[in-house]
Amino acid sequence: MQSIAFVTYRKLNGIAPDDLPAAEALRRRGLRVEGVVWDDPSAEWTKYDTIVIRSCWDYFYHPAKFAEWINQLEALKVRVLNPLSIVRWNHDKKYLRDLEQRGITIAPTFWCERSRSPKIGEILRARNWQKAVVKPTISGTSLHTWVVEQGDHAGHDEQLAELLTQRDMMIQEYMPEIEGGEWSVVFFGRDFSHAAVKRPKPGDFRVQDEHGGTWAHEQPSEELKAQARHVLNCINEDLLYARVDGIVRDGQFILMELEIIEPMLYFGANTTAAEMFAEKLIERL
Repeated sequence: MQSIAFVTYRKLNGIAPDDLPAAEALRRRGLRVEGVVWDDPSAEWTKYDTIVIRSCWDYFYHPAKFAEWINQLEALKVRVLNPLSIVRWNHDKKYLRDLEQRGITIAPTFWCERSRSPKIGEILRARNWQKAVVKPTISGTSLHTWVVEQGDHAGHDEQLAELLTQRDMMIQEYMPEIEGGEWSVVFFGRDFSHAAVKRPKPGDFRVQDEHGGTWAHEQPSEELKAQARHVLNCINEDLLYARVDGIVRDGQFILMELEIIEPMLYFGANTTAAEMFAEKLIERL
């Protein structure tokens, strides 16, 4: 019996609820599936035939430790999905800059390097942005993320400067379309599976459920699926799963995130999604 580790984190008691249908689909095919905490020092990674990174949802609090863990798995020469090379690239949102250079449309972004102190007001005026979102390049769940508007910069430069002593930051033009919903288009083995739309609560821009956001299964147009797939075509590595997040403006898909480390995959949105995930994983065994 082949064994699979679903990588998770300490706050979860085992496999994430959203991933349970996928785990059960694999078990029905005769595989053993266990949840393993990514930074558990007692974890025996070499005893698993395949390690699937799924819900290490606190890695952005410990980026140096996470990088060490990636190095550890590489040294052990274990099979990891998605591949560690793409995980290392994707864990820092500067990957968006790489994708933009490959022709992908992203939200207009000003990149702030550590230990520098840019003035937010100057950036907004120079780029004619009325409103912007400030956030770390390594983050999740809207950690250290806030909105600033032209003419309202009191305290924001100081907050940004303090964060820049510890991490790289980014300033993105605020995309009002996010208030109507952000698409999450899910692919398994590069084949489209399903999609969901995440919506913030009224008056907010954060779509995460811990901030009052909700999600619902919705069917994207063929054009939207094609534009999301175009993002994946920029990636050479073999991908077990990917979630392409973005908003649509005048028919153009604008990439907000390419999630290929630990995204929620909304298995509940499609009754066949877990089976498709299991089949694509087994192909890679």
